[in-house]
Amino acid sequence: MWLPLKKITVKVASIGSDPTDDDDIRLRKSLLLLCSFPFMVAGCAWGSLYIATGEPLSGLIPLAYAFVSMLSVIHFGITRRYQFFCFSQLLLILLLPFFLMLTLGGFINGSGVVLWSLISPLGALLFDKPSHAPRWFFGFLGLVILSGFLEPYLRHTTNLSAAMIVIFFVINFMGVGSLIFIMGMCITKIQSPMLVRTPTAA
Repeated sequence: MWLPLKKITVKVASIGSDPTDDDDIRLRKSLLLLCSFPFMVAGCAWGSLYIATGEPLSGLIPLAYAFVSMLSVIHFGITRRYQFFCFSQLLLILLLPFFLMLTLGGFINGSGVVLWSLISPLGALLFDKPSHAPRWFFGFLGLVILSGFLEPYLRHTTNLSAAMIVIFFVINFMGVGSLIFIMGMCITKIQSPMLVRTPTAA
């Protein structure tokens, strides 16, 4: 059971690999690819669940995320353009939760789903150049502020029951919190070898 899974993981991690890559960029590529596929599965699951609970428009957004994300992976495998691949993945995870929240009717009806957009600036620290992370973080803050302005103009009713809204709150906070912890651990492991190699002052 574990051997086929290991082979699949190695195969996925090697998509778009380039013999000229150094260890750092090779690791970042592998991590982004390995994170992309669970996000696609989650998008399909979220989309199916929203459709099943009477919110077809909201369900189409996570499904669209999964589809576009897969196209991005295929494009990366063909062109090996990592910067474009990384940018497209970070942009998707920044914008899609925001649009999903709008279709659901705001912060409460959307169960705080916009919180998933926070993965974008954190992902920039892990998958992209750390110097790019602030612009993604300001993008996240901008979307949160815009959401606050738009809240009064969004619909106030939803086909989701009160219990389902609470369940989605729990899932969203647990999911985002777990990913933040895991990504923080990965960032620490990536930076540790760099700190070891940094010469210390006499």
